[in-house]
Amino acid sequence: MRDFIKEAEKLLIAARHDLNMGDYYSCFSKSYHAMVLSIKASLSLFEGRFSKMEIEVLNRDVEKKFKDIHDQILLMDNGAGFILNEEEVKEFLEEAGDFVQKSKNDLEEWLQTKGEK
Repeated sequence: MRDFIKEAEKLLIAARHDLNMGDYYSCFSKSYHAMVLSIKASLSLFEGRFSKMEIEVLNRDVEKKFKDIHDQILLMDNGAGFILNEEEVKEFLEEAGDFVQKSKNDLEEWLQTKGEK
């Protein structure tokens, strides 16, 4: 679980660098992937507690929720004319950072209550 969070935090650092360099597409993509890694951190807690099938269903549900953003990233990767501006990307990066931090805090709190710290 902690590995997913650490990787998400590294992506956010790289995303901020991309934003500062004016690479808005890379910033957006890395911010999105940081949020996905945070969700994977949460889902990893279910391993051993639920069957593999139940976890796969959870993963599919999460993927559906993020499908629209993922589709936008695919459009950008294929150069389909999707245009991002600095303010939109900066706001998305900040939201992704808040999302990752909240996920981290919630997971650590949950682990403490379970005595798994």
